[in-house]
Amino acid sequence: MSSIRKDDIDNDEENQKHPLHQQESSNIDEEDQPITVKRVIIPAKSPVNVETDEEKQIILPIKIKPQPGDDKSCIHQVKEVVCSTTCRVSIMMLFNGILFILLCFIVTVYQTNFYHVQDTATQHSTATHTLNIVLYGDSLINIPYSYFNLGGLLTTHLDTFYHHFNIYNEAVNGQTIALMETRMEEVISYQPQAVIMQWDTDVSDMDLDAYGQDQDNFHQNYTTQVRQVVSQLQQIDGIEFIALSGPILLGESTYLPRPDFIGKNVILDAYRTLNQQICEEMNITYIDMRKIFQEALPKHWFYSRYYLTKDGEHPNQRGTKIIAKVFADTLKEKWLSTRSLTINGK
Repeated sequence: MSSIRKDDIDNDEENQKHPLHQQESSNIDEEDQPITVKRVIIPAKSPVNVETDEEKQIILPIKIKPQPGDDKSCIHQVKEVVCSTTCRVSIMMLFNGILFILLCFIVTVYQTNFYHVQDTATQHSTATHTLNIVLYGDSLINIPYSYFNLGGLLTTHLDTFYHHFNIYNEAVNGQTIALMETRMEEVISYQPQAVIMQWDTDVSDMDLDAYGQDQDNFHQNYTTQVRQVVSQLQQIDGIEFIALSGPILLGESTYLPRPDFIGKNVILDAYRTLNQQICEEMNITYIDMRKIFQEALPKHWFYSRYYLTKDGEHPNQRGTKIIAKVFADTLKEKWLSTRSLTINGK
């Protein structure tokens, strides 16, 4: 048996009293979790010596604290995850946006091409009469936008208990009364029972200098052409109701008018008077849409557009709703109310 020397025992006791050994023991006792151990080589200045051929070394287990540089890889990984997630979300949003725009385009094209509006949602067994209504004029009545379709709005205001309605829009943007006269065959082909005309191109596109030099001639030619159009409408077999409407507005505000509209509002009033006179002479209905729009504007509206129009002339959504409501009320009051009484009397 080997003997234990006293010197070895003394060295063990002194090692137990060494500060580093005491610190290590206290750390291990305080924490139960595993620790990271690294082999550290330091010059030997303690009693625990391990002699080698190269140098005297001391081997101690110590905890390694995380260094700032060690987090770089983790941060990089987090950034990669965030970037990849953001890219996926962006691609999904882009795809959904394109799909939404495509859907809106399809709906707009469908409703524009299918402007022949027929109210089938409120059909009743007693609705045995189908009436054709033609809207005729320029861009003031050619409003086929999917979100405020004039024909669709007009149908919703009409009573469909006794009638079905086919509403056709034969308006063309920029069409003057002279051009309207050349396209009368298209209107007649529908065999309409009612026609509503609304336009202002004769004024909005007018040459003010030429008008000022020969105002009477402008009025005479205009009156003659309107009478000829109305006369052709009155000769349609089965026609029951004709109405003229317009002009409406060229700029909403009288405080800040658009430069290209300056001077034309006075002419609008003159042409409104001409339309009223023609309607009285030919026993048809006149709808004073200009007066209705002016009364609908706020009292202190300083802008030349945006309240009832997109650009001071063409109706926006609010203006289109007004037009549809006025047209429907006029049709019911001046035409359908009498017609419904006749049907009830049969």
